[in-house]
Amino acid sequence: MLYFKLDKIMDDRGLNINKVSSETKISRPSLTAIYNNESRGVQFDTLEKLMKYLNVHLNDLIEETKETATLKFENSISKVLNNATNVNDLNILVKDSDKVLPGGELQVFSATITIHSKINKDIVSAPFHFVIKIVRNPNNPTKILSLSSLFYRSNSKDEPLDDVTTAINSFAPIEMKSFISKILDSWLKTYKKIKSTFIPDIPELDDGLILFTMESFDKTLSKAFPILVKTTVTKDKYFSYETLDSLPFNVDAKKEDSIAFTIKEI
Repeated sequence: MLYFKLDKIMDDRGLNINKVSSETKISRPSLTAIYNNESRGVQFDTLEKLMKYLNVHLNDLIEETKETATLKFENSISKVLNNATNVNDLNILVKDSDKVLPGGELQVFSATITIHSKINKDIVSAPFHFVIKIVRNPNNPTKILSLSSLFYRSNSKDEPLDDVTTAINSFAPIEMKSFISKILDSWLKTYKKIKSTFIPDIPELDDGLILFTMESFDKTLSKAFPILVKTTVTKDKYFSYETLDSLPFNVDAKKEDSIAFTIKEI
């Protein structure tokens, strides 16, 4: 994305729009649009006038910038756990907060996406949610077979998710790896606490490979899923992600104009 630095140049030199417009013969509306980075098209003649008047080169006047974005998510159940001393407390708090399904087998996360730009104010998406649910091994119900996630917006799950799924579908491999690792680590830390402190008979997660699937309620999430994640369940480490380096979407190069994402847990 291209943007004009005319505002900075003029401010640094103490120039105002009326003076520059009068001395360059560039109309005030056109100059104002360039100054505010609101112009949708600028004539070459206008650029030449500005470059000559200000004695600058084109790259002094125009700069290319790329938007960036931050996906922030919150695992609110951790706050619920801190206020519970037994399973009865947990069930009451869970019912009030609607953050986890009693039994510990489903956790709800809240998230937003913020688009950052040098030109415009940050744009924050409407909040959305995703759940991570365990799937029991039918041959051994005490073990977890796989994990599934579902993205949605609103309690009725009928609001569009185009912005969310477009973002996830555009993730570069390193961004996808960061996203999956952070949400699964957050999920497992909470799950282990639920199991060790409140509900010991929920299924266990063993070392090895586990299936992880992602989809959206409106079916617009189209990344190559399911995927295999290597699990290493120890005291200090939860998941390892070597297998993510060879995922099918790893061969898809991120487009030059795609937004770079940072993933953060809050």
